[in-house]
Amino acid sequence: MKQLPFTSFLLFICSFISAQSFNYQGALRDANGNILANESIDLRVGIYDGNNKLFEENHTNINTNSQGVFSIKIGDSNPSLLSQLDYENGLDIKTEIRSEGSFKTISLEPLSAVPIALKALSVENVEDADADPENEIQTLYANGNTLGITGGNEIQFGGDADPDPQNELQTLDINEDVISISDGNEIQLPEELDGDPENELQNSS
Repeated sequence: MKQLPFTSFLLFICSFISAQSFNYQGALRDANGNILANESIDLRVGIYDGNNKLFEENHTNINTNSQGVFSIKIGDSNPSLLSQLDYENGLDIKTEIRSEGSFKTISLEPLSAVPIALKALSVENVEDADADPENEIQTLYANGNTLGITGGNEIQFGGDADPDPQNELQTLDINEDVISISDGNEIQLPEELDGDPENELQNSS
């Protein structure tokens, strides 16, 4: 592989690929700003919290295109570690390139485009504050005239005022032209005015 002189570097994309990795692209230029097209390069990428290195992986024989652009996927070497990082506090990504036999830093930038899924995983890995996944579960219950919820309050339903569930029942009755209701009143049906109970009947055809 051709040994490259010290180069400049332009990062332009950091995008989501999967729940445990993300795509990382950049454009390579030499010290004079010339495009390093169709080159094979070795990269080392690390994620840092200040001076504390949290993650690092190597990418070898990466090819740039005609515009000097390369693309790698970060996280494949240790996806579980990458998903556990705390992205909320602000991390940096450091890119090094092998040049003349050793790695040289060409970029150290804030990791501003953090994949949403990685943030979600970091939240998912946080333990329940009290370590009991079931103590938030509540049960709704009814007991007689009482309705309540475990760990909460209760309400009372009004019961039958006279403890006799039958005394509100009434019977509707008809006797000739009188309709009545038990323990209530009655009404008198009007008499047939023309003496013919059938002349109001009609047929529909």
